Amino acid sequence: MIDYSERIGPLPVEEVPVFHTFRFPQERARWFSIPAVANAFREPTEPTKGITMSALMESLGPPLVLNLEKGKDLLS
Repeated sequence: MIDYSERIGPLPVEEVPVFHTFRFPQERARWFSIPAVANAFREPTEPTKGITMSALMESLGPPLVLNLEKGKDLLS
């Protein structure tokens, strides 16, 4: 909280957990005891899947040609 200034706003209420550092195992354990945090950093339940760049390009289909007038300002 050393860099928390008044311009940011009022100090957090007591119900909101505040973490100063993750240097100590107790702080890390407290951080991971929050269900949303533990879920976000959990080990994957299924193997990762990927596709090749060629397969990605094929899945996008042909490019869309807009036939815009060269040099025309489209924002005004």
